[in-house]
Amino acid sequence: MCTVTYIYQGNNNFILTSNRDEHVQRPEALPPKVYDAAQNLIYPKDPQGKGTWIACSDKFTVCLLNGAFQPHVSKPPYRKSRGLIVLDVFNHNDVQIFAEKSDLTGIEPFTLILIENQTDEFIELRWDGTNKHISPLSKKKNRIWSSATLYDTVQQYVRKRFFDNFFKEHPPSPQNILKFHQTKEINGGEGIFIQRKNIQTVSITQVEVQNNRPVFKYYPSLTTSIESL
Repeated sequence: MCTVTYIYQGNNNFILTSNRDEHVQRPEALPPKVYDAAQNLIYPKDPQGKGTWIACSDKFTVCLLNGAFQPHVSKPPYRKSRGLIVLDVFNHNDVQIFAEKSDLTGIEPFTLILIENQTDEFIELRWDGTNKHISPLSKKKNRIWSSATLYDTVQQYVRKRFFDNFFKEHPPSPQNILKFHQTKEINGGEGIFIQRKNIQTVSITQVEVQNNRPVFKYYPSLTTSIESL
């Protein structure tokens, strides 16, 4: 998994949206709830790995994609689930320090999107299984990520082009961003919302940060939502 978009809304506001593309046999995630009231830490929980692929607090918004730059061969056992790495971020005061100091030895490759809600700090951390690749990003630039484990370079290019064209034609409202993530077909081929034989988009999560406060919306299907403040 998965597909993630970041849309800048001005004045340090933004919307991060994630499609969770997962094996159909994997247990359904537990609905999001507040796990730490002091931080206002919210996330849906993966009952298998005990972590999550997306979480937010008043301070941070964090999202995980499986894989780094290219497909890799999974070689379990691993020291801990990648979903637990997401939660480790919230034990730190700064995403840059987390990216630089965290020990990722024995962790399967991943891409981690790290955003400080109240500052300009925005980091992409890719772990290829051996080395960290840390890239500072601008909060003012819209972006799309497609997991290297599911989408080859051609598919990633097609998706990026569709992303750019879509938001030239549609205002970047939460509703239009959700519509983008629900797209089932691009130019007659697979869309953003995927329905392969063994892997499907099982949920969409949207974190909207306005005036430094996150609103967490979770769509376990195309017709329902659970909203948390």
